[in-house]
Amino acid sequence: MKTFLLLAGFFLTSLANAEPRYTFQQRTEPRPLRIHVLKVDLTAGDCTLDLVIAPDPDGAGPAEAELEKPADLVNQPDIVAAINANSFGEVPAPPPGTHPDWRVHLPVDIGGWAKNTREQRSLPQPGFWNFWIDPDNRPHIGDLKEPVPDARLAIAGFNPLVVDGKNVNPEDGQRHPRTAIGFDEAGKTLVMVVVDGRQRGFSEGMSSHELAGLMQELGCHNAINLDGGGTSIMFATDAGHLKIVNSPSQDGTRPTPVMLVVRKLAAAATGH
Repeated sequence: MKTFLLLAGFFLTSLANAEPRYTFQQRTEPRPLRIHVLKVDLTAGDCTLDLVIAPDPDGAGPAEAELEKPADLVNQPDIVAAINANSFGEVPAPPPGTHPDWRVHLPVDIGGWAKNTREQRSLPQPGFWNFWIDPDNRPHIGDLKEPVPDARLAIAGFNPLVVDGKNVNPEDGQRHPRTAIGFDEAGKTLVMVVVDGRQRGFSEGMSSHELAGLMQELGCHNAINLDGGGTSIMFATDAGHLKIVNSPSQDGTRPTPVMLVVRKLAAAATGH
């Protein structure tokens, strides 16, 4: 695992009696990097994970969702943190060699498993690793052919980063903005990370090997690589207001069909 120089920063956002905790790091080695970390105590009982999925524009048709602005998807009073999750593809697929026009309301296919307590919008697919939460609120990752029947929440990413404590990614030198999710060996602490990238001299991104090393550094025993690039985005609560805390790599923010969110439970439900 590479050693990074921490230049600055520590910023903490805490909720009353609970997680999530947001921290920011600015590093200068091996290149300029801006790293955003959310940690959630899955045993605290004050917050819960959820998946917000944009509307399905064609019902039984080929599209599974449409693109929406991330800020619109998370604009709910009980959401206190969020990151982007699954990748997506335009429906119908554009001609070969054509770059998709990622615009609001564009019909898309969701990459891999996408489920919350209300619906299962997309099933596990080859080429995607999955993260899910079981009925006991314990996290898991795995390469699945079929959905786990009792999972209460599920998202999908690309490659695994850390499996049973081991960095499973060779170095390929491909440095991009990144989003990742992982958890500690006890399955009690959830770690969500966004690394800004494609911004020369400001934050230049990480390879998946470096990202896996970062997740190990942050205490993850298992972790997967979620959708990255221009879609990487993180929201956290600062002074009571939910806001974007990272610097997306494109002008504005890319619309997306799904956001993994942290909801603060009502005091009456938690006994606080």
